[in-house]
Amino acid sequence: MTFNSRNIDNSYIQTLFSLLNHFDVAYFVSDKSGKIINANSSLYNLFNIGFDSYVTSETDKFFEYIKENFISNLFNIEPVEKFKYDFTQNFSTILPARGNSFIKLVTYPFIGLSQEMRLWTFFDISEKLRGGLTLPVNLLSVDVEDRLEKIEDKDSLNKLEEENKELREELNAKDKFISVIAHDLKSPFQGLLGIFDIISETFDELNPEELRRYLGYAKSSVKNLYNLVDELLNWSRLLLGQVKVNPTKINLTDIYNNIIELNKYALNNKKLTVINYLSENLIAYADENMVHTVFRNLLSNAIKFSHRGGTIIINGKRTNGNIEISISDQGIGMDKETQEKLFKLGEQVNMLGTENEPGSGLGLLLSKEMVELNNGKIWFESEIDKGTTFFVLFPKAE
Repeated sequence: MTFNSRNIDNSYIQTLFSLLNHFDVAYFVSDKSGKIINANSSLYNLFNIGFDSYVTSETDKFFEYIKENFISNLFNIEPVEKFKYDFTQNFSTILPARGNSFIKLVTYPFIGLSQEMRLWTFFDISEKLRGGLTLPVNLLSVDVEDRLEKIEDKDSLNKLEEENKELREELNAKDKFISVIAHDLKSPFQGLLGIFDIISETFDELNPEELRRYLGYAKSSVKNLYNLVDELLNWSRLLLGQVKVNPTKINLTDIYNNIIELNKYALNNKKLTVINYLSENLIAYADENMVHTVFRNLLSNAIKFSHRGGTIIINGKRTNGNIEISISDQGIGMDKETQEKLFKLGEQVNMLGTENEPGSGLGLLLSKEMVELNNGKIWFESEIDKGTTFFVLFPKAE
């Protein structure tokens, strides 16, 4: 995510800050003078800072505080501090903290609120590193080349390199993902502002029918924005491990019947027919709420990309100790390029539905995470102008 090459309008910046305040990712924003102009509660919690503390007033005071109270004495933080007044480069590193903890720092310059600023984000990755290979503490104060020379065990070296590679790939993907979401969040706001500009400037000239039409557009924009923010918040909770999986015996047929009932308005609106071949006894062992979310996203996608008057087919079968559910539409399908981007974090998949319904692809990413958390599998088959079929596999209940 790189913001330094473009301006971001003030209303969008304030909206972005408001959304970030709801996440457990710690962050603060500083200006060119070194003043901290925005910080969220997660920053105070992560670094054990009092809410009335002077520490978050300036970057100098913040870094002085974490050097004295948080960062390992073996780590040289000067290369990090130099970015306090640098507004040209992105930067990321791992900060070793006392108590065998590790914080991933990622920082970006950008222009907003009519001035140059820098966003500093902090991710606690201690558990991730402990789950694989803990970084040797005695290597933290030396250069990379020295570190490699001091590791005699080739297996440990390979494992360390692999861990670092995975972390870089994951963070790069998340950077791209955040950039995509930032773009998708901005579009509905721009649409709303445009609609309200028209209404405010021509209010006295609008008849009731025209006013009703413009308010309908506004309602649609708000609904799309709400759905995106809801999916984004669900995604963040999954990433931060705040969602617990509670598998039980569940009837997939009943869940899908309920999803169809909830989507009757959308189905009727596009005059779509649903052919449901699910039998009555497809009992899986999975988290009911997550399965409900997955099925809702898949049916919503099928509706979105179906042609008016088309058909959606839902089928299911038992196979090798699992239950396989499929949902097929006869809509626009996907080209090879789009198929390769699907389910990949950081890839932008902005396909409009057959009646210009918007979508970010976030619902499918969320579905994939939930399916895999339940020891399942999700995949698809698609062909341009012939439609798409999504398949979901869940463990069968014993």
